[in-house]
Amino acid sequence: MINRFRLAAALALLLGSGGAAPAQSMPDYMAPISGKTTSTPADVATKDVLALNTGMFELYGDAARIFQKNILYKHPVILGLFSGAGGRLILYRPGKPPTEAPQVPVVYQLLKSVGHSTMALAEVVGPYVDNPDDKSWRGSMLAYRSRMQSALDGLDA
Repeated sequence: MINRFRLAAALALLLGSGGAAPAQSMPDYMAPISGKTTSTPADVATKDVLALNTGMFELYGDAARIFQKNILYKHPVILGLFSGAGGRLILYRPGKPPTEAPQVPVVYQLLKSVGHSTMALAEVVGPYVDNPDDKSWRGSMLAYRSRMQSALDGLDA
């Protein structure tokens, strides 16, 4: 009982029985750093609604893991992870560990690069065919031409 009384007395001394101490104000030179922020109710509401979208990513991730588990449990899936070096192909079969296909040979990668280089030309100019006055594609084409020339110059090496 005496210990409880001592504890209560100590707490009363620590917490103080008077009013709150006045807040120390910041020096004027700190205003750019610690200045007051103001938010209107509309600002707060906008941030709250936008936070809903951000929060949905966790829910989407949870659902995606369930969908993935259910799909892979019942159906074989080939996942293609494409890159400039041919990429990776992974076969997922129900109840079996994933099987990864071997990397494509360098010869295939070279032939693919040659084939895609001509397709890239059409991709660069295609959107501008109906608008001959729009020359905004020229920068991309000149940069691509330079890369093609570097590749051609290295063929004899």
